[in-house]
Amino acid sequence: MVSQIFVAVGDAVEKGSAVLQMEAMKLVHTLTAPVSGHIAAISCMPAITVPAGAVLVEIVSADGGEKV
Repeated sequence: MVSQIFVAVGDAVEKGSAVLQMEAMKLVHTLTAPVSGHIAAISCMPAITVPAGAVLVEIVSADGGEKV
């Protein structure tokens, strides 16, 4: 379940910065940006359970060459 989202579409992020927080089996996990860039899309909302492997946030790398 997504518990918090720390970014918005258009925000700049640095590699390793917190993007969102999830809860699973009473454990809290913080997901971080794998690359520096900007947030292109957010496909989830807080308090919503998401399936394994779902794309939650799209980040376009700072050089524009990669979308993760």
